[in-house]
Amino acid sequence: MEKEYDTGNNSWLRRLYELRHKWSSAFGRDIFTCGIRSSQRSESTNNVFQRMSTKTLTLVEFVRHYEEQLKHMREIESQDDYSSHGKPKLQVNHGILTHVASLYTRTIFKRFNEEFLQCLSVQILSTTFDGLVYVYTLKCVGNQRENVVGFNAADSSVSCECRLFESKGWLCRHALHILIANSSGVGIPSSYILKRWTKGVKQGNVNDESHQMSPGPSKFNRFSTLMHEAFEVMSLGSEDVNTMGITRKNWQRMKAEILSYKSSVILNDDATDDCDNATSLCEISVLDPLRRKGKGTSYGRLKSSSEKRKKKTKKGTPPTPIESRGATTMRYTVGNYEWVLPIP
Repeated sequence: MEKEYDTGNNSWLRRLYELRHKWSSAFGRDIFTCGIRSSQRSESTNNVFQRMSTKTLTLVEFVRHYEEQLKHMREIESQDDYSSHGKPKLQVNHGILTHVASLYTRTIFKRFNEEFLQCLSVQILSTTFDGLVYVYTLKCVGNQRENVVGFNAADSSVSCECRLFESKGWLCRHALHILIANSSGVGIPSSYILKRWTKGVKQGNVNDESHQMSPGPSKFNRFSTLMHEAFEVMSLGSEDVNTMGITRKNWQRMKAEILSYKSSVILNDDATDDCDNATSLCEISVLDPLRRKGKGTSYGRLKSSSEKRKKKTKKGTPPTPIESRGATTMRYTVGNYEWVLPIP
């Protein structure tokens, strides 16, 4: 392209090529992005607000429409969660599809099923073994591109150079073809099943180091710690009616214990405050703050332009005639200057 368009000396293209690892998708295949583009979040947000807002919408009406839209989105999410508990209809009876159909949501299963059906058209061109890992060169029917897949028989780990699992979270057609050829085909390893794509993603506590906050003086840290612990209890308590009763009974007991503790603390604080206030009020004298002139426009009535002109004219004194020279001219003195003007 540089030879065809003669852009070898273009400084902007040369600088853009040096920063190719920041904008080219070929260098970001190892980064987990769920297939989301950089502008997709803002576009989806704008789409939601454009549907419910107009130019003449007041702030109160906007909040009301926002709550209705939020309620609608939560209902759609609940419907998706409910429908995901069922098993989809399989086009091919295979152990791997049966395994992932019981784990994945319907949306992710459709994408995985497409990769699984495409793996049937993959052909192995060559195979090499370096003593630990098998390296396969694959090619899909009707496609000239070749892909290299590595397979470790010791732990059944597989990696493909297309990096579909690393970027989106489910195995590609090339890796599935090698797994089927080198395994019993009952299922795929658990290391290739991301919890975020499963039906039970909302169950249990999320093991994330960024949320491991130590309870300290900050109320936010304490609230975050208790929220994660309570979420796990709610997930376990919602299994059936008996677990729900156990959870509610213990919550009522904890609530009563916390309220009794707070009431005892308030009584003790009031008793100590009454003794301290008697001495503190005599020792501390509070004075009024210093008055300062406010900056900017005052809170008084704004004057019109005619009133401002009248105020300006009052500051200067009109010229007074000093003496008359004949009947046609008159001498005026203003400050250090004199003018001789004709009499109209």
